[in-house]
Amino acid sequence: MPPFTLRKYEHLEEPLAVQPISQSSSHSESYYWEDIVVQVEDTLFRFPKHHLMERSEAFRSMLSMPQGSNEPEGFSDDRPIKLSGISKVEFERLLQVLHPKDAQKQPHLSLNAWLSVIKLSSL
Repeated sequence: MPPFTLRKYEHLEEPLAVQPISQSSSHSESYYWEDIVVQVEDTLFRFPKHHLMERSEAFRSMLSMPQGSNEPEGFSDDRPIKLSGISKVEFERLLQVLHPKDAQKQPHLSLNAWLSVIKLSSL
């Protein structure tokens, strides 16, 4: 299995005082995740888009472009981002690594499963 790398977390300054709850709120830059909808074969997948934005130049470019007056792709089941040329099994394996159901355990994948994860992550 590939080794996991530890990420360096930014230091957060301690507030001088706790602020009261405001009527107008803003979104956290780090912890306000938007979901994205992707269709592979006949299956829809919904997951936080930040992993794709952080790790894929292609998705980062595609998702940051203005969408015009139409509803952008990937934000609803009616307009998913359609990925062709891959199987839903391969995509599920990639999501097992990116979004494990149990964050405390590494996914147990076969050699062929890891090869498909490597294939998709290099696209």
